[in-house]
Amino acid sequence: MGKCGAIVEEALADPDPWHGFCTLINRVFELHAQDRGVTAAFLSAYPKARALDHTRAATLTNAAELARRAKAAGKLRPDFVVQDLILIIMANSGVRATDPMPHVASPPWQSTRSGPTPQLVS
Repeated sequence: MGKCGAIVEEALADPDPWHGFCTLINRVFELHAQDRGVTAAFLSAYPKARALDHTRAATLTNAAELARRAKAAGKLRPDFVVQDLILIIMANSGVRATDPMPHVASPPWQSTRSGPTPQLVS
């Protein structure tokens, strides 16, 4: 959880909230590719492990703040909520579990972007 928290804090420090949001997702996906247990820790609540549960709550609060900033900048869909981030991570977990390809042609989380999606250049 500490690694996820550090990633979120780094993304939150980015002066461009959309860039920070994209960095957050990309870095969490990279971390998951290296250690699948990270996703389980991020997605689970541990009421008996108060320190871990507190770290998870703080990480989600910071992720929600990053999303709020990206929405305020007009870059993230106005209906996005932090639970959507959890769904994105869960979806990636399923894709990574079955897909041996190390890359994605078009990141699935791009649908969270407000306005037209830019074309990706290969």
